[in-house]
Amino acid sequence: MTKKIIALCLALIMVLSVAGCGKYVETKVEVPADNTEAKDPVYETQTFTEADPDVLHLSVKNNKVKNNQWMGVNAINQGFMFLPDELGRNYTDAQIEEELKRMDDMDVNMVRSYMDAGYAFTSRNGDVVNYNWDSERMQAFYKWLDAMEERDIEVAVQMGWGIGSIAGATTQDHLGYTIPWYESGKLNIYSDIIDMYTDWVKLFIEEVIIKRGYDIEYLVMFTEPYHDKSGMSNGYEVYTAPGVKVKKNAWEVSVDVIKATDKKLKDVGLRDMVKLTGPQYGLSKEFYEGETLEEELNWWISRIDDYIDVYTFHWYIPTWPGASSVNSAASAYDDNYDLWLYYFEEFVRIISKTGKPFWFDEWMYGGNAIENQKTDFYAQQIAQTVVAAMNSGVSNCIYWQMFETVWPTRSDTGGEFKDGIHILGTAPSLYISAIPYKLFYGYSLLTKYAGQFSNNKVYYAEGENGVCLSMVEYEKDGKKYQNVIVVNTTSMEQKISIEFEKRIGKNMYRYCFDPLTCVPNTSAEMIDADKGFKNVDKILQDTIPAGSITVYSTVRD
Repeated sequence: MTKKIIALCLALIMVLSVAGCGKYVETKVEVPADNTEAKDPVYETQTFTEADPDVLHLSVKNNKVKNNQWMGVNAINQGFMFLPDELGRNYTDAQIEEELKRMDDMDVNMVRSYMDAGYAFTSRNGDVVNYNWDSERMQAFYKWLDAMEERDIEVAVQMGWGIGSIAGATTQDHLGYTIPWYESGKLNIYSDIIDMYTDWVKLFIEEVIIKRGYDIEYLVMFTEPYHDKSGMSNGYEVYTAPGVKVKKNAWEVSVDVIKATDKKLKDVGLRDMVKLTGPQYGLSKEFYEGETLEEELNWWISRIDDYIDVYTFHWYIPTWPGASSVNSAASAYDDNYDLWLYYFEEFVRIISKTGKPFWFDEWMYGGNAIENQKTDFYAQQIAQTVVAAMNSGVSNCIYWQMFETVWPTRSDTGGEFKDGIHILGTAPSLYISAIPYKLFYGYSLLTKYAGQFSNNKVYYAEGENGVCLSMVEYEKDGKKYQNVIVVNTTSMEQKISIEFEKRIGKNMYRYCFDPLTCVPNTSAEMIDADKGFKNVDKILQDTIPAGSITVYSTVRD
């Protein structure tokens, strides 16, 4: 008899292993009367006794809303899909269809994408700049915008890449296309450069948003201006007048650009058409020159608050105050929930005095993220950051980046690139492989169930011993849904008992990413429910796998 039981268990394990991360294996179960499909997986709730010392007691404070500005879990997705590639690596129609299907399946709320002035710029004669807003590159960008709108995905457009293209005396931006505001071999006055930049932003609104009707609400002001306080040795030399040269660091240039863009749009009556987000400053070590986070944020607030609508900051490897340096060996297996919660609460506390939201609009984790993203536990590392953001009042989380991406003008290898492909994301570029990383399946649970783009209510939750959680509630198609995101950061399965302050009163379904049993495949199917809990009252008990992301949801997909 024992051998038969072992054989049966092994057979079940084999079935599960070939099913892939997104498959649900049918089991005969009892179905309550309010269930619409007989195949729904519904089980009786587990019961742990109070005497069981291994149970973790988790609590959801769903009597009082913690965060009502939450915009869900989002990602960078560069709008390069339809751009002609100089190296002939254009996606086929089938690859385009597959990538868009994945975005659709993930229920992505929002993407941030780079926009290059070289898409439309054609020529310059002195102060006269000519653009073709129907160029081949612009048509490719419109196709991508169309694809996003068809899937109800909000787009935040990053208007140019870095401050270097304003003050760095370069004729190209990040894609290598020629841009208009710096002319090689000419005397380029700083104020003229900025005026040409802001004029491009104005024309973008007139041509793309007003004339062509694209619903673009957010414009992103460059990315990661770096700062060197002592002597500004990393600053830029710019001409303020013929023969008059001054040095500005990137923070100062960023402020100048934000102020000038705000003024230009107000002068022509277009400021209310868009929201400006910035400064997109990226913390790369604890803080510069021993300043505190509050001092650094106040530096920005005192200079750009009158001109900005949304505050945005990046951080990849945070360290506790007083740490001597960044942990370059940061591991995907670390438990960083308390660390993220501490800093997010500080961000929210400091920025909240402005009355404006804070977006954590670019992040991954680890000193070697290219390799870390392929490890089993990396998804839980990202998920614990999301849970900390939800519990602290952060408005938006934008991941760097959704999929690995072919850059149409690059063939270089080094840093984040291999043969011109940006090799960071939840899945390889389809030009390389159709099999996602395990991260894709875990991250998709967050994009699908951690809230919509708007009208979310987040309730604070408290975890225990390496398990963290949060709860989001929203309405869709006239129905109200509740989702609880639970992350097990430990290397052991855990018995959990979730206690709600306010009863749920509905069936809840479990969507569980188990990194140790997940087998990625080309179908890239979303994770299906593997358990159900009938008429959840104030207690939900379960056992969750090591390193897992588990969603308990009143949504049955």
